[in-house]
Amino acid sequence: TVDTRESKSNAERLIQDEYISDKIDKVESRLKLRFENQDHWEIVNESPLQSQRLFGNIMHELLEHITTKEDIEQALHEFLSQGIITEKEVETLRSQLQEFFKIPETEDWFSGNYRVLREAEIITPQGMTYRPDRVMLQGERVVIVDYKFGTHEESVYHKQVSNYMELVKQMGYHPEGYICYAMLNKVEKVEPHIKF
Repeated sequence: TVDTRESKSNAERLIQDEYISDKIDKVESRLKLRFENQDHWEIVNESPLQSQRLFGNIMHELLEHITTKEDIEQALHEFLSQGIITEKEVETLRSQLQEFFKIPETEDWFSGNYRVLREAEIITPQGMTYRPDRVMLQGERVVIVDYKFGTHEESVYHKQVSNYMELVKQMGYHPEGYICYAMLNKVEKVEPHIKF
């Protein structure tokens, strides 16, 4: 059982605490990643976005900055001005985001109908911290989403989101969990009974 006071405290942390990374660190991290891979990109003569992992990382970071679909251009402009992406990459990313937002579930998630906690921390009574990609609040309903940018579906992803759902349920909320395979334009609902 979970101590009611600890559970309430955790619930308040979930609602109030939004994980915010330092933008300077993100830029330095991206530039370092770009620099380390520069020789490879020059050899294959391809855009950095041809690297699926880097593309997924950039998409992930962009989605952190997007609360509703109307935020797309601002996020792209910010990444461009910080040197995280190039002019050439803007259109590729814009196109991918437009496809992403054609998924019925994502259209709802980014509609402005939720209070959004991107990279929110869920802290257990034991002090362990979990950080789903997107947490959306609507009354007692909590929608939890993890983004995946690979081209394969994995059962371990369901277990991870199910674990988040169990923790949120212990806080007294009604959780829903989803895995969003952004590159596959597919969303899978997670059943709450799967556990680690």
